[in-house]
Amino acid sequence: MSIALKALAAIVLLLSLLACADHYDHRSYTYYSPDGAAIKAVYHNPRESAPDGSLYSVSLRLPDGTSFDLPQAMAASGVRYSDEKTYLWWTKGDGAFLEKAIEDGSWIILYPDLVQAQVASDTTLVEN
Repeated sequence: MSIALKALAAIVLLLSLLACADHYDHRSYTYYSPDGAAIKAVYHNPRESAPDGSLYSVSLRLPDGTSFDLPQAMAASGVRYSDEKTYLWWTKGDGAFLEKAIEDGSWIILYPDLVQAQVASDTTLVEN
């Protein structure tokens, strides 16, 4: 293989890796309920370099190990994430609550009065 062909292959590989780069800032927080239950939240915020159409979202891990992702939704106050079918996560300041849809179409609050406890940058949900 010629040097020019090797150089071209290296450039193509580098460009491919750059195209797959993570275009999000990941912010991790732990929220605690009054009874001590912990919910881990990782917010995925598009960077300026993110492609158009990149969405804000949150990954949640509940105390029972259930994990799911929710896209950001419209909110009059605070920041709301919901798939509009199963879960709704709403934050304002250092507080949050989690609701779940039930069979009759109404919503119940699973975790009210959550309080943010710790912050770490550029992280993902980790097994604990």
